[in-house]
Amino acid sequence: MRAPIEIRGIEALSKRFAALGAMDGIAPALRAEAESVAAAARERLKEGGRTGDLAGTVEVTAVRDRADPAFAVGTGEAAGFYLEFGTARMRAMPWLVPVLHARLPGINHAVRKVIAAALKARAKA
Repeated sequence: MRAPIEIRGIEALSKRFAALGAMDGIAPALRAEAESVAAAARERLKEGGRTGDLAGTVEVTAVRDRADPAFAVGTGEAAGFYLEFGTARMRAMPWLVPVLHARLPGINHAVRKVIAAALKARAKA
């Protein structure tokens, strides 16, 4: 069971900067940031006496049903969902959303860097 977290607005950005060639660098930048989120989520799962078994199932996958580059970070294990959101008998112990929130400035910076480089290259051409 996977509950992907989605960053909205990338489609509009994709349309605006496609002419600049900015999208060539955005997919690798987003993949790298998704890998960073996954690594931090794995570490968070290992902290606090939690089992590392679930950490081993955290993965990054490309979202294929979109025209723009998108990546999902999560696990196919139901325990990941229950731990993140809780159940009627267990309080939530989020392990993914806090990591994503902490990494958002880095994600924004990486995308801005790619766009700035594309704009600079366009200005030189």
